[in-house]
Amino acid sequence: ILDIDTTINYCSPAIFRTLGYMPEDVMGSKFISFIHPEDLPIFQDFLTQSVDALSVSTPIVMRHRHISGNWIYLESVCCNLLQDTNVQGLVINSRDITERKRTETALQDSELRLAAIASSMPATLYRLSINSDGKIAIPFISDGLIDLVGISPRYVISSPYQLLDLVHPEDVDQFKALIRAGFDKLATFRHEFRVITVSGEVKWVQNITRYYRTESDTIFADGVCIDISERGEAESSLQRTNELLRAVIKAVPVAIDIVSPEGKVLLWNAAA
Repeated sequence: ILDIDTTINYCSPAIFRTLGYMPEDVMGSKFISFIHPEDLPIFQDFLTQSVDALSVSTPIVMRHRHISGNWIYLESVCCNLLQDTNVQGLVINSRDITERKRTETALQDSELRLAAIASSMPATLYRLSINSDGKIAIPFISDGLIDLVGISPRYVISSPYQLLDLVHPEDVDQFKALIRAGFDKLATFRHEFRVITVSGEVKWVQNITRYYRTESDTIFADGVCIDISERGEAESSLQRTNELLRAVIKAVPVAIDIVSPEGKVLLWNAAA
């Protein structure tokens, strides 16, 4: 319980478990003397709002000095009972959330490392999810999308279905069918299709996606999309050459046949 100048008039025994002090060690001290200097502006705003309001404040998180010299994260709420004759003070309730903050920090560091790895790869990494209504969301997609099609990941994350506009019109139906099959069968799929960049360039990509269900019954799809345009163009060119060659063999007025060493006919055109 604090005076308006943050003098501590009462402290419960729980402070020993939290910060290592005995209640009598802190009685009469200023509450702000235990707060990390960088968090003092947060507390000043918190104190101003608490004095102006009569309801319980929204929680804030500040670092408090432990008797060992370490800094402990406490989440606090305040109730203004300055006008209550039985209390006449600001009642602060706090709980230790240090482990939670460490976990959050570790998670943020992990996400930053993942983002750094994803941005350095010559591919587009992504995660899809589907809700109970069958709506697809894109929680994550790497910056490789910029190099692939020239669009920011934020655009696709905010409007997932706009991604279909980037798929070549001749490949859209197969693309949608494979996504539906992936979410239905929860398997790993590998397929190739064409995309159209914002500049109008057509690229071939290979997409590898693993679909799975989590313990919370959410279905995710983690995948990677790789630009294989050079290979795709070579295969298309080879296919066109083969089609041209078959047309020539069929049309020429010359008998053409190919026989294997075993005597098996491998090719026999109309003229033959």
